[in-house]
Amino acid sequence: MPSNSDRAFEDWQTKVYFVINDPNIIYGGHSALFIHYYTFISCRMRSIQSILVAGIFLILFIKYERVSGLSCFCGAAPCETPKCCDSGSYTTDACGCCPICAKGVDDTCGGPFRTAGNCDVGLSCVKKCSCKTEDGDECIFPFTFNETTYNRCTAVESVNNKTWCALEVDGNGVVIDGKWGDCDFSCPQEDYECDSTYFFNSLGRCLNKTEADSLMGRSSAGVQVEDGISDSDTAPSCKEISNVNQCRCSEDPLSPLTGSKTGKPCEPLSSNFGSEANGWCFLTNIQDPANPSKDCYEDVEWSETHGKFWSNMACESQTIQGRAGLNPEEGDDDYDQPTFEDGFIDSSEVIYDA
Repeated sequence: MPSNSDRAFEDWQTKVYFVINDPNIIYGGHSALFIHYYTFISCRMRSIQSILVAGIFLILFIKYERVSGLSCFCGAAPCETPKCCDSGSYTTDACGCCPICAKGVDDTCGGPFRTAGNCDVGLSCVKKCSCKTEDGDECIFPFTFNETTYNRCTAVESVNNKTWCALEVDGNGVVIDGKWGDCDFSCPQEDYECDSTYFFNSLGRCLNKTEADSLMGRSSAGVQVEDGISDSDTAPSCKEISNVNQCRCSEDPLSPLTGSKTGKPCEPLSSNFGSEANGWCFLTNIQDPANPSKDCYEDVEWSETHGKFWSNMACESQTIQGRAGLNPEEGDDDYDQPTFEDGFIDSSEVIYDA
């Protein structure tokens, strides 16, 4: 007679509810593929093995549905604009949300929805059907054999029933006798051609437009050329700014609690104090708070009271509106003394919060 626990186990009904709705894009075809399947099963389970078998069974029957576009969530996070670009140009990402670097010559480009990047103005993204033999040699397409031209591997007159491709062709594109090899699994076959679906998902390389057009003219089969961007915004060249400090003085007004007399950063001092003669400023665009002097000034210090980094040296190379070249002792007419009308208030009225 079965025990109560056995009876409870036999009567136990496991309900498995699989919801797979992954926003991550799985590419395959003219559109992204979303794993998008809902199923509910109710069955009696007597062992862990049964549960695993049921799980595998469900995975095998997951349905893939095409969707018509890329899922984008512009505004969900601040844009992290690159501080420089090797190409010297900015464009927008695949969603059109944020600035990214345009791709330069020989850079990788393309991919589904051009998520690998767009080539700069005057460049084209050249995609080729990737096809190698089992020995790793590059196939040549198109090639002619027995007066028939092939744009994919063929099994015609194959001695081992494997598909093959040309490794060398003559001036007329005819395969040279003995210069062929068995195609590997990635090559275009009878049921897998180098078509628009293949090119939609594949990566390419940015080439000068004239070079890309010439390549297309020599061999249009197995090659697709996508134009680069038509216009762009100028970006700082990484070569030019590699040794330039990325941090800079904040131009926000200073509270009287900082000791400022004018409320402006980089107040010139009345006497020569070396690097301190130009005053100080709070800093913005610190690249690494854990190492604040990285790509910044070597004298960077942290103000615990104000919760900000500051520097004297920054004032030597920064031009702050209303400050550069002013000296209160020389009677500069443009040197502004602090006034209540300028927004400065009696320190006794200030709420001390940094």
